[in-house]
Amino acid sequence: MSDAARGTNARVLSALALVVSVAHFASFGARTRPLVSDVRYYLYFAWRTSEGAVPHVDLFDNKTQLATFLGALFYAAGDAVGVDPLLAIRCGYLGLAALGGWLSFLVLRALGGRDAVAGFLGLLAFTSFVLLGVIPSIGNVPKLVMTLAASGVALAAFRGRWVLAGAFGTLAFWDWQIGALAWIAAFVTACVAAPERVTAARRVVLGGALGMVPFLGYYAAHGALGALWDQVVAASFFRGASSIEQEDLGGRLERIQRLIELDCGDRAWLVYASAAGLVVCASLLWKLRRDPRLALLLPLAVYHVGVGAFNLLDFQWHGDLFSLLFSVAFFQGLAWYGIWSGVRCALGTCSAQRRRVAAGAILLAALFVCRPGPLHGAL
Repeated sequence: MSDAARGTNARVLSALALVVSVAHFASFGARTRPLVSDVRYYLYFAWRTSEGAVPHVDLFDNKTQLATFLGALFYAAGDAVGVDPLLAIRCGYLGLAALGGWLSFLVLRALGGRDAVAGFLGLLAFTSFVLLGVIPSIGNVPKLVMTLAASGVALAAFRGRWVLAGAFGTLAFWDWQIGALAWIAAFVTACVAAPERVTAARRVVLGGALGMVPFLGYYAAHGALGALWDQVVAASFFRGASSIEQEDLGGRLERIQRLIELDCGDRAWLVYASAAGLVVCASLLWKLRRDPRLALLLPLAVYHVGVGAFNLLDFQWHGDLFSLLFSVAFFQGLAWYGIWSGVRCALGTCSAQRRRVAAGAILLAALFVCRPGPLHGAL
């Protein structure tokens, strides 16, 4: 197959992955979803902000407010074209969730050396948990864009675009403070995996600083920098410290388990099975230590392990499980990739037809386990 034909084939499969992801997240009933969970507060913030309110001045919240700004943008866009603003926000956030599935395809495909089967396994893993579609179908939820930005960091680092990687890391922070892990992951990767480490690290710092400018400029223009600090840093630190003091690790683990059983139902076993991806991740980090793909995997490993570790320190309810399940889905994708790599190795020099049969078999198995689109159950 010529290079041109390979390029065309890759684009077609990439488009197919996007269609599959969109179809999956479009199946979550944005028109009929009741207003439940803390997302209803961010819907209110989005409406108020679209009317001119300033987060942290007119609205109190101890999280960074990218979800509010995006919600306000979707609200205004829907209102401008005569679409119910609530529906516009929900469709916008389901679209962002679908983008996350497509990014998972791109990451696993690149990790597999342009292997589309690995990409589709990553996409299917992303569709495993109903909560990841239900929460965005309610409205503008924090912690979704943070996950997308972490994938953006990895893909930018893999391509040597360190300024962009730093900017994506900062974007993750503005969706939730813990998203700063994405910027830290970019910086660590630049120091470890870049050909010119000092230059790359400086560019990550530059990208991070540039990503801060529009947000800090907005708050400064509205005299809100003090309120931003008091709520996002001081109040969050106090809240986090209080939470850690009130409950030990055993209590948090018990609550995480209860919530997994409640929100994942018959999918709960898949959360625990996805831990196999941690072993695959560690193995790949060692195997790729001199491979350019280290710059793709390392930032995601740092970010997702960091998110998991933070949830062991401070875990509340559905919103925290929402962020944790994105990491679980990533490691589940790595587990599927590990199985597929083993199958490819076992096939050795078998015919192309046998390889296609094996690829079809593992994709069908993943489809059966993950149940995307109309195959998923209710929450």
